[in-house]
Amino acid sequence: MKILIIHNYYTERGGEDVVFEQECQLLESTNEVQKITFHNKRGLVGLFQFFFSIWNITAALKLKKCIINFNPDVIHIHNLHFASGPLIIRTAKRHDKKVILTLHNYRIICPTATLFFKNKIYLNSKNQSFPWEIIFKKGFRNSFLLTFWLAFVNWFHKKINTWNMVDNYIVLTNFARDTILESKFGIDTKKIIVKQNFTTPNQNLDSIRNNTFLFVGRLSSEKGIIFLIDVCLRNNIQLHIIGSGELENEVLQKISHTDTIKFLGKKNTNEIKLLMKEYMALLFPSLWFEGMPMVILEAFASGLPIIGCDLGAIPSIINHEYNGLIFEANNEKNFIETINIWNNYSQIQKEEMSRNAYNTYLEYYTPEINLITLKKIYN
Repeated sequence: MKILIIHNYYTERGGEDVVFEQECQLLESTNEVQKITFHNKRGLVGLFQFFFSIWNITAALKLKKCIINFNPDVIHIHNLHFASGPLIIRTAKRHDKKVILTLHNYRIICPTATLFFKNKIYLNSKNQSFPWEIIFKKGFRNSFLLTFWLAFVNWFHKKINTWNMVDNYIVLTNFARDTILESKFGIDTKKIIVKQNFTTPNQNLDSIRNNTFLFVGRLSSEKGIIFLIDVCLRNNIQLHIIGSGELENEVLQKISHTDTIKFLGKKNTNEIKLLMKEYMALLFPSLWFEGMPMVILEAFASGLPIIGCDLGAIPSIINHEYNGLIFEANNEKNFIETINIWNNYSQIQKEEMSRNAYNTYLEYYTPEINLITLKKIYN
């Protein structure tokens, strides 16, 4: 099978990029694959990309040329915001190609993309035909104009039937599927397919684990990092932090006078996997509806249990008291109670939970399972 995979990189590397690259590598093992990538730019060039995303003829011509030369059976789009734009869907269908679109977030129903605004879950756009409320609240980059234009691009392509041209939408969890179907966007139920992300297994998991918790993620408000640090400081909880982001300076300032919390900086995937074998549990205090966080899959692949929030799809990924523990998001009292449950486990119980975490990976999140699912979708 000949597969063309398209992806639009944001200005900062994230989980969507990792998923795209991993799936390309996976599919190349059994199929003829070509890739088209676009890159969002900063500054004036980025602004032009953003406003021309409504009808990007340059991106469409780039795709048309590839279709003529490669003649793919399937075109799989991972992200089309903003340097490519929805016109590539129409270009693909004009050449009678099967089009698959992965929805890594909720941008198609809300300009925030995360359903998270001003440190709270925000669901109002889901119930509006046009999201005027979040536009007036300047939900995207604190700009009325940018938020309006982003919403208008999606609305315009809905009106001219672009989104209905997609043959199948891939979402990462049942929660995401239900959230999108409950919205007024109007995607056909039969077109939405749930396909989870995957990662490669970690090696040599029999190393001795320390008595420290680990956080891995972007240092931003929606990830709950400030909540986590404050609670750990007040309760003398040993924590190591891996990541980078806009709150890095605040994080460093908060932990500058303590020995209980250590900042390890930014690490690549291989470094993170090596470190995950050393810790007793991963803390996941997110405040928003995560998609399918790669850090959770990497933790399971490393036999690392997770103590995570109860938002969105997370309770369906973490099986309470099997491969981790669930606590109420942004609730310090319940979080500490959950940490105490973990601390009261015997070493044998913790080791069993670690094995369960790895077994969860083997059951759901291996490359082999993902490849089987992709082939079913493409056919």
